Amino acid sequence: MDTQTEKEPGPHKKTPPGWLWWSLLGVGLYVLDQASKLWIVHRFPLNYLNEKVHKYAYLPDFPGFHHVNADGTLDFATNGHIPAADMAQFQDLNPNTVDALNRLRELEPISFLDGTMNITRVHNTGVAFGLGNGTAWSSYLFLAIPVLAIVALVVLYRKNFFHTVWLKLAYVLLLAGVAGNLTDRLMQGFLIPYEQPHGFFTKLMNGYVVDFIDVTIPLFNYRWPAFNVADSCIFVAAIIFFIASIFSARKKEEKPS
Repeated sequence: MDTQTEKEPGPHKKTPPGWLWWSLLGVGLYVLDQASKLWIVHRFPLNYLNEKVHKYAYLPDFPGFHHVNADGTLDFATNGHIPAADMAQFQDLNPNTVDALNRLRELEPISFLDGTMNITRVHNTGVAFGLGNGTAWSSYLFLAIPVLAIVALVVLYRKNFFHTVWLKLAYVLLLAGVAGNLTDRLMQGFLIPYEQPHGFFTKLMNGYVVDFIDVTIPLFNYRWPAFNVADSCIFVAAIIFFIASIFSARKKEEKPS
């Protein structure tokens, strides 16, 4: 009699994603963020307008565009070429500037869903919701904060703070998002045409984050501040942390004293 018994296979256990999968996810999100921003910078080239045009931009009856921000970015909506009669009112505008104004129509946002969602180009030297945007101190502060945030994330990871699958996902999203926006602050100042004559430190301090997703919430008719892929990663990570903290608190309450 054969005493050998056939062993039944045990229940299959799902193996959590390893470091390779997490790394691929983080790198993929970072590449998506940077590639989308490079396309935006290429699709919406920055036409530098001189200080005289900045002055005219604040006149309510000035044709061509609505507003020029302090950092040189444009909020505009044109209806084709600016009539010669209108331009004749502004004798100190040179022909190159006139051509730049006439080309502003090419920079109008790409609209979807009847204007509810737009793809545009926005410069943000601040943080979420435009806080600190355009201030003299924003470049210094918001260049240092992401560096410190990355260091803190790495330290917490080494201390096994991100010990669950969801917390690891939040970690990867945060790291990719912070690194993506930090890259903007380090690099974009060197790509601005009118900053080329300036020195290294000036270009570095004129860095900004490229935002391009402009959404209006129909129910409330609220125009959400423009954001990008990196911002989305950070936002989702914050939601995951919030939900994880709720479940962690519930587990502590359920434990017998």
